[in-house]
Amino acid sequence: ACFKSDHSRKPLHKQCVAGSNEVNISNEKSLSYIFGEKRFPLQARRFGLLSAEWSKKMGSNLHTGQLKSDNYGYVRRGTSQKYKYQSIVEAIADIASDDKLNPIKPTELKQHLSNYLRDNLDVFQSLNHGNIEVQFRKNTTNESIENFIEYLNSNKNEITEEHLLDLCCRKGVLYDTGINIFILTNESIVCPHFMNMLEIYDVSKPTALIIKQKRIFYEPIYYISGNIDIKKIEYLSIFSETTELREIFDMVVENCNKYYDLDWERKLRDQERIYEHTIYH
Repeated sequence: ACFKSDHSRKPLHKQCVAGSNEVNISNEKSLSYIFGEKRFPLQARRFGLLSAEWSKKMGSNLHTGQLKSDNYGYVRRGTSQKYKYQSIVEAIADIASDDKLNPIKPTELKQHLSNYLRDNLDVFQSLNHGNIEVQFRKNTTNESIENFIEYLNSNKNEITEEHLLDLCCRKGVLYDTGINIFILTNESIVCPHFMNMLEIYDVSKPTALIIKQKRIFYEPIYYISGNIDIKKIEYLSIFSETTELREIFDMVVENCNKYYDLDWERKLRDQERIYEHTIYH
């Protein structure tokens, strides 16, 4: 198994990049049913179509209903959505799990990230090019990191890609090599805040995809194919480079880097208004 279920400081994964999972659906036929694109959020472990735009762009030939043997493509996968404003934590935990039928708990992922940051203060200081450290600073950097960890581990705070993307993409956090995590909406790609795309993304690294809807719902994207004759589905959530992923990578680098040059002072003021109940001054 690739996932380390303890709270060690080591990466969660080592060798299972782009490996597929296989599930026998003899006793769980519901797992082979694909819901339509308008069904969201999905129930845990259930599959749903991407938007028609993304399905076409990514070459999927899937339809609502039972997965057929000649069908394959990219889908959303539901998580428990236990904490309404933290579904991105569940999505990343699901991606980082070796056992897809029993994905790791968000609390385990949070503890792993907290331990990593305490052991790597320099990484914390550099997240979002130092913006995280500034955002959660009260008096000192040590207080800042503990404020951030406290915020991260509370189940009541809103957690978004701004808090996790840079950290989880880094080498040695989830994977030894690091990982690309692209956040999609039904029509577009979310540009990460305060990040130089050429620094955070590398086409040679494994890639994961997450779909974001209604601002707070995040679901991991899987590639699935079925062999209904033997009642098995193969699926994976970590991808090596493909033509479709290369296009997404190029779109992000080309279209998102211009936002990296935004007025930081104005952006910080905007963030303080958004997080005014949690920002430390």
